[in-house]
Amino acid sequence: MCVYAVPMRSLHRCLLALSAAAVLAIPVGSAAQSPSLSPSSAGVYQPGSLSIQLVPFATGLSSPVFVTADGTGSGVLYAVEQGGTVRAIAPDGTVSTTPFLDIRDRVQSDGEQGLLGLAFHPDYATNGRLFVYYTRLSDYAQVVSEFHATAGVVDPGSERVVLEMADFAPNHNGGMLAFDQQGMLLIGTGDGGGADDPQLNGQDVTQLLAKLLRIDVNGARPYSVPANDPNGRLGPDARPEILATGLRNPWRYSVDRLTGDVFIGDVGQDKWEEVDVLPAGTTGANFGWSVVEGPECFRDPGCPKAEFVPPVVTYSHSSGDGCAIIGGYVYRGSVFPALTGAYLYGDECSGNLWLLSAAQAVAGGVPNAVTADLVGHLDGTLSAFGQGDDGELYAVDLGGRVLRVTATGR
Repeated sequence: MCVYAVPMRSLHRCLLALSAAAVLAIPVGSAAQSPSLSPSSAGVYQPGSLSIQLVPFATGLSSPVFVTADGTGSGVLYAVEQGGTVRAIAPDGTVSTTPFLDIRDRVQSDGEQGLLGLAFHPDYATNGRLFVYYTRLSDYAQVVSEFHATAGVVDPGSERVVLEMADFAPNHNGGMLAFDQQGMLLIGTGDGGGADDPQLNGQDVTQLLAKLLRIDVNGARPYSVPANDPNGRLGPDARPEILATGLRNPWRYSVDRLTGDVFIGDVGQDKWEEVDVLPAGTTGANFGWSVVEGPECFRDPGCPKAEFVPPVVTYSHSSGDGCAIIGGYVYRGSVFPALTGAYLYGDECSGNLWLLSAAQAVAGGVPNAVTADLVGHLDGTLSAFGQGDDGELYAVDLGGRVLRVTATGR
């Protein structure tokens, strides 16, 4: 077995196939725990106007793969460490030596496996509920579980398994969790691993792998299912949890806290990185994997590409721009007004950082309708981006750092 600490790279190192990706925008609602924002703050970003710098904020973490806030406005961030711990980061960048959550005793952490995602319930301040996504040590299943925090510490014994998915390979695990505006939990799942989607999960709507799921954790246990596909676009046999299908490995996605659009970084196979978008209100989306990859047919040169949501921005691995996309966030903070409405994303392998207009991406609708600007670089291994309660953004270096995102004019 190949063992690498980087969640995306093990595929192309072990299977000799580079990763590619999709960034997808699906309007389903904004994060309920986010402060209210005025629509007048939308669309300020002008493409080509900014450069991005990353300023060190916190250090000494062990293989961090995500950072997020709890919605309380305290200024505290929480870093997810792949081995099975979550550590609190104070507003001054001090990392707690005592884990906020420690479930190393039940987490399998090799290659792309591990503790991969964390989302705080929109009412966390009053109910102490939080949700994690991890690879289970006992059987390597992908697990979404709820825990409960009291006085700033999570009891590992409070675990309640919400959803579990059997897996057949150690890669393509997805792992991202987020709440939408309606308080529904979004879950990004990979296609199960291997190469070339061997079980064809991308287009199998009877399976939960290779999907974006949406469930209600606020009532019936373990969960109930909202109306994710009311028009039946995915067909009569589709699992009701599915909001979208045709994903390969949606490692990181985010909810635009103003508009509710969801941008997904979907790590692909070996040729293309891409930015995809859907109009507001669309449900039952199909992004095409593994019939298509990027702008091309993946298996059959004559595939029906018109049936799937196309990318609006693409670049090839042969261009040298990278090999595995890291989905980011639309900026909705206040420190850098000129950055408002810009979607920031990057690449794990090259460290490149790009900005594009989120409004243009959502309205684009055709290939290459949106320009993505190369605006910066991370000297390290980019594993994720994160967002504070104030809308300010952070980048995560797998080598142990969290960095602030700052912007200057060109």
